[in-house]
Amino acid sequence: MKLPVFFAATLCAAFAAGVAANEAPLRLGIPVGQAPGSDRTYSFLVELEQPPVAVFVARQRERRGAEPDRRLQQFYAAAVERQQDRLLPAVSARSQRVDARFRIAVNGFRVRATLRQGESLRNLPGVVQVRRMQLHEPELSASVPWLGAPALWK
Repeated sequence: MKLPVFFAATLCAAFAAGVAANEAPLRLGIPVGQAPGSDRTYSFLVELEQPPVAVFVARQRERRGAEPDRRLQQFYAAAVERQQDRLLPAVSARSQRVDARFRIAVNGFRVRATLRQGESLRNLPGVVQVRRMQLHEPELSASVPWLGAPALWK
């Protein structure tokens, strides 16, 4: 298996896996028992059932032994967008706002919503899962000196 196919499959598996088996039970990515009040909003990833473009390309490459041509990829990306366009009004009605649309590594939306609204998004047709998104900051205190970057600045 070629590296790009492996990478796309690994990325999609990570999204599909959700949480590690040893984590506490979660409700939309928030530990049960620590769920906040209903008026607080969070960022959620609303993942849709149609595979994203990267998965489509990887599957085509596996089946045919070559990457699909650009026109076919654009055609598939447009099909993903049409699925999103059909769901957008219902997603907008059940959330505070839609912040972003994704179609390459994952097919879905990033929305801002309360916990109750996030739960209601799960019931929409075509929605595979709803997960809370968390901001991760890069930690460079060890890697910058290890790479020797300060020497480059002198």
